[in-house]
Amino acid sequence: MVPITTTEEKIQRYYDNLWSVGKKFNQKFIDGGFHFGYYEKGVLNYRTAIQSMNIYIGRLLGLGTGQTCHVLEAGCGIGATSRYLAKKYPSCHFTGISLGTEEIELAKKIQKEQHLTNIEFISGNYNNTEFKDHSFDRVFALESIVYAVNKKDVINEVSRILKPNGKCVIIDGFFPKNQPSSTFLKNAYMLTLSKRSIPGVSSLQEIQSYLKSAGFTDIIIHDL
Repeated sequence: MVPITTTEEKIQRYYDNLWSVGKKFNQKFIDGGFHFGYYEKGVLNYRTAIQSMNIYIGRLLGLGTGQTCHVLEAGCGIGATSRYLAKKYPSCHFTGISLGTEEIELAKKIQKEQHLTNIEFISGNYNNTEFKDHSFDRVFALESIVYAVNKKDVINEVSRILKPNGKCVIIDGFFPKNQPSSTFLKNAYMLTLSKRSIPGVSSLQEIQSYLKSAGFTDIIIHDL
């Protein structure tokens, strides 16, 4: 495994502690992970919102029945989204990568229990992987880019491991322009970052510039 920074060690410890307790969590978190979900029109509860998000990601990735492709989830947590997609698209192969060793241990355990053979989970750093160039047809990151110390490095790494004409889907929170201006909001923002070991939130413009400099084209923004 590629060496990690001090900040990444803090993130690793945060999620290892979370999921060492998480083995006893309510089943809805085991099935869905800790995500915001996608509250489309008519979606009224958390479990449905999580499923709605998983379906939405599959749609954005352009996955189809009978299609063969290799998909990477960058920052997979316990792999809930990849497991959902692996069941829905059995001809595709999914790989999940995460810093958290407890997360990966739990992901592998659930995978074995569910008899999923088209998916694998590995401990690793998604902004400096050891995958070969052009290894994946698709890459997606669900609420995980925010944890990257250097978000530009992540985008460059995704560009490196994607095949030509590959597709990347990023779903996360970004500032519309700049960080909060008021003292109250700044303090609330910094408190949230410190509690969850988040290095910082980028602006949408920053992410767009990183994507363009890494060679991505046809960049489409959806405001959820």
